[in-house]
Amino acid sequence: MKFKKSEFDKFSEYWGSFVEMDQLNPEVPEIIAASWRASKNNSVNFLQSTLTLKPHKRSLKQKLFVDIVDESVSKIAEYLHGSNSVIQIFDENAILLNLYGDEITIDNLSKINNKIGANLSREVAGTNAVELAIEHKQPILTVGPQHYSKMFHEIFCYAFPLKNNHDHNIFGVLDLTGDLDSISPHVFSLIKAATLSISNKMEYYTLQTIKLLNDKFIFEIDTEYDNILLIHENGEILNRYINRTIVDNNFKKIEQINYVQNLDIPKLNFYMLLSDLEVEYVDYLSSGLKVKIYLKQLRENNQLLGWVLKIKKCSFELLMKEQDSPFDKLIGESSSLKNVVSMAKKVASSNATCLILGETGTGKELFARAIHDSSSRAGKPFITVNCGAIPKELIASELFGYEEGAFTGAKKGGQLGKFELADTGTIFLDEVGELPLEQQVYLLRALQEKEIFRVGGKQAKKIDVRVIAATNVDLISAVEEKKFREDLYFRLNVVSLKLPPIRERGELDIEQLIHFFVDKYNKQENKNISVSAEAMKQLRNYHWPGNVRELENKIYSLVILAQDNIIDSNLVASVLSDSERQVIDNSKILLKTIDELEKQEIINAMIKYNGNLTQVAKKLNISRATLYRKLKKYDLEKDNILNN
Repeated sequence: MKFKKSEFDKFSEYWGSFVEMDQLNPEVPEIIAASWRASKNNSVNFLQSTLTLKPHKRSLKQKLFVDIVDESVSKIAEYLHGSNSVIQIFDENAILLNLYGDEITIDNLSKINNKIGANLSREVAGTNAVELAIEHKQPILTVGPQHYSKMFHEIFCYAFPLKNNHDHNIFGVLDLTGDLDSISPHVFSLIKAATLSISNKMEYYTLQTIKLLNDKFIFEIDTEYDNILLIHENGEILNRYINRTIVDNNFKKIEQINYVQNLDIPKLNFYMLLSDLEVEYVDYLSSGLKVKIYLKQLRENNQLLGWVLKIKKCSFELLMKEQDSPFDKLIGESSSLKNVVSMAKKVASSNATCLILGETGTGKELFARAIHDSSSRAGKPFITVNCGAIPKELIASELFGYEEGAFTGAKKGGQLGKFELADTGTIFLDEVGELPLEQQVYLLRALQEKEIFRVGGKQAKKIDVRVIAATNVDLISAVEEKKFREDLYFRLNVVSLKLPPIRERGELDIEQLIHFFVDKYNKQENKNISVSAEAMKQLRNYHWPGNVRELENKIYSLVILAQDNIIDSNLVASVLSDSERQVIDNSKILLKTIDELEKQEIINAMIKYNGNLTQVAKKLNISRATLYRKLKKYDLEKDNILNN
C-alpha cells in the first residue's frame, strides 16, 4: 500500500497555507485541524529538525510495560527487518520508551532524536498520531504532511492506545512508524492484536501489584490509629482498616471516599510527592478536627508501589497523654535504659543538636521521636532521612531541595528539601555516618548558618530546625581516618546519647519486651499465644545481636508459627539460626526459614486430618481462603501430599 503522490501534494499545500498564512482548508479533517491549531497556539516550531529528549527514570510500571511489549511484539519486530518501519512504545505522556524493528530505520530516526526519551507530546512535537491517540483514546493514523512538524513529512505514524481494562485509562501507546512506501495493512492488524495482548497482561500484573500491596498492608495494622488506608501509587485507596470512623460536622467517612485528594487533609498530597519519606505530623481538617497523620511509602525493589496512611483523632486527653509521656513507649526497667531516658528528657527540654549512638536495632529513631514529642516542637513536622540510602549525587537536592531548571528532569516549580519540610520541627538524620565526605560540607553549613540554599538557587533561606542525628558508626575513628569531618562531628555532638544494646539491659528488660511484643502480635493476629517457661529462658539467655528490632521480628515469627497457642522451646530453637544458637542447650534442630516451617506445618496438618481442609485450617488457626492461598504459594496439592 502506497500513499498517493497527489494526496501528499494536496496535504502539503494545506499544511503550507496553514503554517505560513494561518489559512486552514476545510478539507483538512477536524481531528488534524484542531491539533494543528493547538500546535500553533503552543508556539511549536514547525521547522524544528530534532525532537526534545526528556530523560527520566522508569517507574516499576513502565519497566513492566516494556518487558511485556518485548515479549508481545518480538515476532512482529523480526518481520519488520528490511521493511523500513519500526514499532515504538510510549508512556501515557508520549515519552518514547523503546523501539523495535528495522535497524536502518531506527538509525535514521535517531538522527532527529527519535530515540528513547523522545518527547512526542503536542506541546513539543506538534501534531502526530501518538499524541492524538492519547487524547482521543482511539487508533490514529497520520501520514506525511498531516504532521505539524516538517521533519515527519516523509513518514507515517499509526498509533494504538493501550488502556486499562477496568477503567479504560491510557497507560501507553503502541505505534508503527515508517517510510510512506512501507504502509502495510497486514502489519496494522498484527499491531492491533498485540495491543489486546499487552493490555490483558498489564491488567494481570496490576492485580499482582495490588496483591503485593495488600500483603504489605497486613503488617501495618495498628490499633492505635482510627483509620489506616492502603493507597496505590496512582492515588486510589485499595484497602482500609477501620477502628473508629472519624466523623466531625462536614467531614465525610473516610471509607466512603475513593481518592486521596478528597480526604480533606491539606498537606497530604504534598508529602506524598516526596521520595524516601516516612513522616508523622499533626494537621487540621477543614471541619476543624485535629488529626495525627503517619505516612509511609511502600516499596519493592526500591520502586514506589504506594503508601500506608494512618490517621488518629487528636482528642485533648490523647494529646495530653502523648505530650506528658512520649518516653513511655520505651519498654524496660534497667538502670542502663533509665539513665539514657533521663538524659534524653533533659535534651528534649533544650533546642540543642543531639547525636544518638548505638548498635543497629537499639531504637535510635524511637528515642529521636520521643525527644521531639517531649519538646516544644511537638506537633510540628518530624522528618526522617536515611542518609545511607540516598545516592551521593542526590544528597544536596534531597536535603535542601532544588529550583526549577536546576538540572535536567527537575520538576516545574522546583521541590522542597527535607530541611524545609522540617521547618519549625525536627529532622532526624539516621545513618549520618554514611554521608560521603565531599557532601558533608552542605550539612555543616546548614548547622552553622541556620540557612540553606536550594540546588540551583541563589537566595539563602533561613530555617528553624532541630537536628537529631544517629549512627552506629564510630565517628571518632572515622574522623581519624579522614572519612568524617571533624568540624561536622563537633557540630552534631553537642549532646550525645549512647543507647545500650539489649544484652546489657538484663534479663528483666528482655522479658518485658518479649511480653510486650507477644501481646502486640496476639492482638494483631487475633491469637492467644503464650510462652513456655523453657522457651522464655532460651529467649532471655540469647545474645540478640540485632537488638530490639531482631527481638520483635523473632517474636512475630514465633506468634505466627506457634502450635496449640504455645511458644515452646523446640519452636524457639527452630526460629533462631545456627550461628545464633550458641546460648541454647545443645539443640540439634536444623534451621529452617519461616516459609519452610510454615510449609511443613501445612503438610503435617494435611496428613494428620487426611486432607480435610476445614480441620486443617482450624488446626493452623487460619481461614480456608488463607489456606487455599498458602497451598498455592507453596505449590502443594492434596493428592500429592496424601500419596507421598
